[in-house]
Amino acid sequence: DGAGIPALVVLTPAQVVHPFSLDTVRFTAEAFDVLGDPVADAEFTWTSSDPDVATVAAGLAATLRAGRVEIQARAGDAIGRAELSVSPGTALENECMRCHTAANDYRHVAWGFDAAVCTLCHVMDAVPHTEKVNAHETASGGFALLGAHVAAACTACHTPGRGTVAADPAGNDDCVACHLADYEAVHPDGWPTDCALCHSPEGWAGGGGNIDHEQASGGFRLLGVHATLSCAACHDPDTFAPLWDPASDQDCITCHQADYEAQHPAGWPTNCTLCHTTSGWAGATFDHAQASGFTLPSDHDALVCTACHDAATFAPLFSPTSTTDCYACHQATYEAQHPAGWPTNCVACHQTTGWAM
Repeated sequence: DGAGIPALVVLTPAQVVHPFSLDTVRFTAEAFDVLGDPVADAEFTWTSSDPDVATVAAGLAATLRAGRVEIQARAGDAIGRAELSVSPGTALENECMRCHTAANDYRHVAWGFDAAVCTLCHVMDAVPHTEKVNAHETASGGFALLGAHVAAACTACHTPGRGTVAADPAGNDDCVACHLADYEAVHPDGWPTDCALCHSPEGWAGGGGNIDHEQASGGFRLLGVHATLSCAACHDPDTFAPLWDPASDQDCITCHQADYEAQHPAGWPTNCTLCHTTSGWAGATFDHAQASGFTLPSDHDALVCTACHDAATFAPLFSPTSTTDCYACHQATYEAQHPAGWPTNCVACHQTTGWAM
């Protein structure tokens, strides 16, 4: 006869509009048999038509994001339905304190942050529910965190427990206001305080040092290996005054006179670029024809300089009239191998690649 068997399920409330605020909505289900009598021992199975908007368990619906869902309660073959509309209402991110009271007390209240304006620094994703720090520039009134500052702890610049700023920079490019001790530790008096001339926000060391030496010095470029030298290699470490006064970045002898004198005899050209490059002293490429007017014959360019020049003065040991005047340099060899009166026109029989053949 159907008595005691659920034939109708009624949900209360049947329709509800709920502002999205991470709250829950309670639904009540009642079952009735065909006679209209309540079924007191009815058991209900609860479902939501869109679990991304709201979930439901034992009649308690939890809102997750704005939208519309149908909440169902089933008892046997009978199904009761209710409509739940989740409106945007008050933005979730402005109700952070519903859940994050302890975190706020620990991190924010002591620092003087307003709990009602979490969005100055944070954003929220409804699905999933996560937070992201994003707006130091907005919260501070214009001070952007650049380079290494992004990863720095808050207490690196703010007083723990109060949040006050230890320094008062005019802007995010006023490095010396915060880093005065670092500046004074490595720079002499009078050194520019415009840190961006040499450094970047990425860090002081390594790639952080990016001085435009040409601009800072008034035209002196750091060429070749000079770009890898420490500043103290050319500047007084206390005053940063130059240790030498070269006329230009091509005037090698002014700085390297001791190296020059140790390796070259008096009177040797001081135009170092005739033989050397700024990549280093080794691997000199001397153009003998350009420097002396005398082109070295084949094989002669492989000889050491002292084969033809005095080791102390670099004066020529011989005086050939041309590159084919072999006799002027090789007279002793000629006399040891040829009888008197033999022609001295060596190229008639020999090549400059060697005596043989």
